[in-house]
Amino acid sequence: MSDGVRVVVVDDEPGLADLYVAWLSGTYDVEAATNGDDALDAIDGGVDVVFLDRRMPDTSGDEVLLELRERGLDAAVALVTAVDAGDDVLELPLDAYLAKPVERNALTAAVDRLCPRQTYGEPLRRYFSLAARRDAVDAVTRPEERRANEAYTELVAELESLRTELDPDPSALSAADAAAWEDGA
Repeated sequence: MSDGVRVVVVDDEPGLADLYVAWLSGTYDVEAATNGDDALDAIDGGVDVVFLDRRMPDTSGDEVLLELRERGLDAAVALVTAVDAGDDVLELPLDAYLAKPVERNALTAAVDRLCPRQTYGEPLRRYFSLAARRDAVDAVTRPEERRANEAYTELVAELESLRTELDPDPSALSAADAAAWEDGA
């Protein structure tokens, strides 16, 4: 049984990739890739969500993400990693950052949160991408570190600018995004 949502799980640990596939396959169309090159072969315009391990040999998750964006593919990409978000995350065009270990409900919640965003216009999608990057860095850094980081400061300024420019219709947002917007996320 599938709701037509196509998900690709990319992790160089086959057992973990298989576990994620097992967790998601009852609800979504899911396939796995165990390296960056296979991921690039598997991900096309029909993919809605990609769960992408950040640290893989040969072709890293960061490289896969950048290649997907260069190809113009707009699947929502969640980096799933045991690596704390560093300053480099601020520049990555990701849609979510999930810290391992990841539970089943976190994966399904991410799909449910990211899929509706495919229908949003580019400025609103960018807003939520920036918010995901900010939140990933906020989770692992102290406020004084963030204030001293120029890239972080620029990201927050762009986020605030988008927030003042955008006036989304709450009924056009998913329930989670409408709540996040109301909370100022």
